[in-house]
Amino acid sequence: VYRDWQLSFSLTLQNMYTLEPYKGPATRHSCPGCGKEKVFSRYIDKRTGKYILTDLGRCNREISCGYHKLPKSGLVDSSIRINTRLSLAKIDFIPLNQFQRSLKAYETNHFISFLICQFGKEAAMSLVIKYCIGTSRHWAGATIFWQLDHNQNVRTGKIMLYDPFTGKRVKNPHNHIHWVHKLLKKPEYALKQCLFGCHLINESPCKPIGIVESEKTAIIASALLPELTWLATGGLNNLNAENLEVLKNRKVFLFPDLNGFEKWILKAQSLQKVVSVIVSDFLEKNAKQSEKDLGLDICSR
Repeated sequence: VYRDWQLSFSLTLQNMYTLEPYKGPATRHSCPGCGKEKVFSRYIDKRTGKYILTDLGRCNREISCGYHKLPKSGLVDSSIRINTRLSLAKIDFIPLNQFQRSLKAYETNHFISFLICQFGKEAAMSLVIKYCIGTSRHWAGATIFWQLDHNQNVRTGKIMLYDPFTGKRVKNPHNHIHWVHKLLKKPEYALKQCLFGCHLINESPCKPIGIVESEKTAIIASALLPELTWLATGGLNNLNAENLEVLKNRKVFLFPDLNGFEKWILKAQSLQKVVSVIVSDFLEKNAKQSEKDLGLDICSR
């Protein structure tokens, strides 16, 4: 009875409240947990579009803060979502023609320009094709990291803007991250994310899997250490049993950023029932404290 009540209660909350969609810097607020400005997404009432209590929401600094307070709830782990066990049976996909239209204009793509500077044009374009990197007009020079699942379905695409010379994300005057499925203007789009690079897992079924957090890191690691098939979570929330179920019977290595080691260890423990994972501690053991403070990853220079 209690479990039925939990399910009913979670459904009610899911139908009533949602995190405010990103519509510019004004829709991000100071986090009650860490105090940092413009990183906090507040919950709004779906019926009115108005904010509810000021401390209800989620900090997007998942590793360094992790604050996430749900409506009618106390503080919870940032990996827990209202609909964790309520995955929709229906999953929507991005139209194939829209995906294909993005696979061009590479000369204007800042991230691809950075890859060419690092690896040369031939090697860079091989990575572009391998990971189906797209170009977006949402911002001049923007990149699309498409999420293709193991059946080659396009779940969504993350739009990001990079500096073409440093390869770092453009964060001023605001964080340049958006989603293709949100541009479709389909409020009922049934999104179910998968790991970035998931479409590659069947190409080399005997290869070990390497999982990192950022899409950029997975792509660069693929060039530097091709003995592994490299995937990315795109965020700590996506490192979950449901997304890793397709990796059953595979050898899986997790490579957390320097400021995320402890949280990835905890995640790994919860994943062992689904897939055997090994968390690499190479960075944790060998990095300087200054590097840890910066939260560098395995491909940082």
